Amino acid sequence: MLAVGVGILASVATTGALAGSAPATLVGASVTRTGMDVAGVGCAGTTLLLLLLPRPAVLPGSAVGDLRRVRASADRAVVALAGAWLILALLAIAFRTADASAGPSPSSWAAISSGG
Repeated sequence: MLAVGVGILASVATTGALAGSAPATLVGASVTRTGMDVAGVGCAGTTLLLLLLPRPAVLPGSAVGDLRRVRASADRAVVALAGAWLILALLAIAFRTADASAGPSPSSWAAISSGG
């Protein structure tokens, strides 16, 4: 939890391309980006756990039920994390679009292109 808070704080503090954005857009983009990182790491870690679990054939009979429960729980966790990542990715697109549409207005582009 501390890493997530530090990630959001660092993302807000070092705005980069979002330097001139509204505060809501800046915080929203930072939260979605950090959330995507957390969901992606969780999804990859859970998938790695699933790959490293032993096959049922090498376990004694009493442990097979536990293995199936762990696999089922990990499968559900991967689906939930992947869904969370997808939702956060769509929200990140929305925040980036909001930032882009809040840029210079067409009239300012006309003034720039006419040299005035």
